[in-house]
Amino acid sequence: MRSLLLVAAAACLLGVAALRCGPASPAVGGSVPDQVDRYRVVDLGLHGMQWGGVQAVTRSGIVWAAASDDSHAVWWSHDVHTGLSRDLPDPHPLRINDNGVTARAVVTGKDASGMCDEVGILLEFPDGRSRLLDNPFHGDFGDASCDLRYVSLGLVDAMDRPFVAVASSARRDGTYHWNGTGWEPWAGARPNPVASNAHGEFAGEVDTRGPGGTGALHAARWQDTALEDLGTLGGSLSFARDINESGQIVGGATMAGEQMRAFVWSSGAMRALEVPPGSSSCYAQAISEAGEVVGMCTPLAGSDGPRATLWRQGRPLELRSLLDDGSYAILDIAGMTRDGHVVVRAAPIGQTVRAVVLLRGGAR
Repeated sequence: MRSLLLVAAAACLLGVAALRCGPASPAVGGSVPDQVDRYRVVDLGLHGMQWGGVQAVTRSGIVWAAASDDSHAVWWSHDVHTGLSRDLPDPHPLRINDNGVTARAVVTGKDASGMCDEVGILLEFPDGRSRLLDNPFHGDFGDASCDLRYVSLGLVDAMDRPFVAVASSARRDGTYHWNGTGWEPWAGARPNPVASNAHGEFAGEVDTRGPGGTGALHAARWQDTALEDLGTLGGSLSFARDINESGQIVGGATMAGEQMRAFVWSSGAMRALEVPPGSSSCYAQAISEAGEVVGMCTPLAGSDGPRATLWRQGRPLELRSLLDDGSYAILDIAGMTRDGHVVVRAAPIGQTVRAVVLLRGGAR
């Protein structure tokens, strides 16, 4: 029998080829001031596999790393602050929040039709407790065939309440949030909350395209359930990627000429971050509690690949130029802890991609 319910979840991106990387280039914002903190490279390795990646990063400093080869994969958890690692079970949870609460989708039996698998959301707590939640449709997907429905697990917020996206051919697609007693639809057209803080604020994006197909994704903020469209920098597109406890939101937004810029949104205003010399566009991926921002910038035509960039007090610096080992090429930013440590996908010279922690100030 075909799989009776497709459970979709965001998977880690794994590199598949060895990279040949040269020495670190100069800081994109000019020479690095002596007082700027450097970063110590902590390579999380490959555990005997061929290539690696990052599945999750919490602001409290827990990294879920992964490595795989052509036949199988392994997952493990790494604590940025203590340096301790432990293996994750297989199948492993798909989401984790700052409280250490994990979530996974599990088959719980048959749905109302008796033909398809029913799926619930299993929450597991650090003290050993667990709680099984049903899905928003309670197993009643109408007459949709089993392969045309899914339950996709999303963010787990600071109150240990998960999001799920649900779709079937029989009912309206939607994103739902567990409110403690049941599932409630989340405000906005095809909303995608990706980050939250302890004050009930969420950041993500909504789809502003109307029936005529005009419009695009816009960065969005939710206070509890109330939606606020954050707009753009004059163009058509924006998206949010992180929020800190001060309510500052970062992401990318286009300007009037549709050039992409990294932005910080705070207190009702969206501000573009400076583009480093030699780059054409940027977007922000994460922000610390001190307001430091990390993201990626695209060089001008004919230059090297995208550059990981740190904005410190608004000034852009190439992140690789701040490493204690410049042989690592950074492919993308996976996340940032609240105290400014950065987790990336990177590769040393002649080796394959893996999860790497950049400890600010050479901590630990």
